[in-house]
Amino acid sequence: MYSWAKEEFGKISGFLASIMYLFAPYHLVDMHFRVSVGETLSFAFIPLIFLYSKKLIETRKYKFLILGSISFALLILSHLAIALIAIHLVGVYGFIIWTKKKTKKIIDLVYWAGSIFIGLLLSSFYWIPAKFEVQYTLYSFTLPTGGFLSL
Repeated sequence: MYSWAKEEFGKISGFLASIMYLFAPYHLVDMHFRVSVGETLSFAFIPLIFLYSKKLIETRKYKFLILGSISFALLILSHLAIALIAIHLVGVYGFIIWTKKKTKKIIDLVYWAGSIFIGLLLSSFYWIPAKFEVQYTLYSFTLPTGGFLSL
C-alpha cells in the first residue's frame, strides 16, 4: 500500500494511507473473529494491482505486465469475491490513469487489459471449475431467499 500511495499522493500521504490500511477495523474483525485468512490475504494484492497498472500504463514495460498479471492471479486465488469487486475498481482506475497521460495511445490500454487477461488465464484452473461445477454443490441452499428481516 505504501508503494502505490507514495506514487499517487507523495511520501507522507503514502505513509498515512499505509498505516490506515494496515490497521483498518475490518482487517481486525476479519482475522480475529471470522478467521478468513484468504480474504485478509487478498487485501495485500489490491494495492499491488493498482501500482502495477499505473506503472504499466505509464511506462509500458513487460516487467510490470508480468508483475500485474501475477498479482491479479494471486488476488483471484486468495479470494474470488474480493477479486470480482476489485476488478471494477481496477478498471476505473486504469482508465483514469490513461486519461491523465499527455499522449493517449490505445496500445497502453491494450497492454493493461492484456495484463488482466493473463492474470485470468493464470488462475483459470481455479475459477473455471468453480463457475461450471457450482450446480453440483449446496451453494444455492446457503443463499438467503426470504429477503430482508423485518424489525
